[in-house]
Amino acid sequence: MEEHSKAIEHFINNANMPAHDILWAFDVWLKANPAAAKGFALVLKVIYDEEWATEEEMLDYYNNEVGYGEPGFDEAKQAGHQFLKWLAEADSDDDDDEDDDDDDDEDSD
Repeated sequence: MEEHSKAIEHFINNANMPAHDILWAFDVWLKANPAAAKGFALVLKVIYDEEWATEEEMLDYYNNEVGYGEPGFDEAKQAGHQFLKWLAEADSDDDDDEDDDDDDDEDSD
């Protein structure tokens, strides 16, 4: 997928697609290509690395069931489970770091 990322990014930017539409499109792609399920976590990683969707948008879409009932949503959520778990843990660690930074500010007063 990375070799096609420039073309994909062109379509995303040209259509001014919000993150949930981008994720929906890849879910539908997975539904049409079920053999790709094994590598779908890597697809989600590329979406994240290319900044087509933020971690908050991805976690909201999958964990809060924004795409529930859409074609390929359940398959994508299951296939991307490990990446989404990692993303949630990384997001939680970032929140903890921000809390620690707040504590540091209080100590310097």
